[in-house]
Amino acid sequence: MLLDRLTAHRSPASNELGGRYAPSHTALRTALRESILRDLGWLMNSVPLDATDNLNAYPHVHRSVINFGMNAVVGSCTPVNGWTPIESAIREAITQFEPRILADSIEVRCVAGSTAVRPGHTLPLEISGELWVGDSSQAFVLRSQIDLENGRVTLRSPGIA
Repeated sequence: MLLDRLTAHRSPASNELGGRYAPSHTALRTALRESILRDLGWLMNSVPLDATDNLNAYPHVHRSVINFGMNAVVGSCTPVNGWTPIESAIREAITQFEPRILADSIEVRCVAGSTAVRPGHTLPLEISGELWVGDSSQAFVLRSQIDLENGRVTLRSPGIA
């Protein structure tokens, strides 16, 4: 959120009030959706510190931003034993590092069941939940693909539900 404020540009669609930047309600929701999509992409494509270093002596570091990222999902499951480990890893990472999404609302699921691996070894997923928008929440849905050979995650947003 701080990054977004520091890099904000005035848009012709925004309002000017007394020389202060006042974006429209729609612009705010669009900016929120875009920043969450960007940040989740960073999260899912970052390697946490505990993947390379033993953090047992530093229990608070495990849940801090120093350990930002998602543990590798490549090789963690197959169509035979199910996709639950991947779904759980994504849900846990989002819960831990994305406070703008209500933790109890996060759902991650393989889109086409246990046989969903596409040619090129990608697994399509759907991530849904509730965005915390000021004093209310708003449903959202993201589409995701995980390349099961290299672990790269791509995200796209069909929009806010």
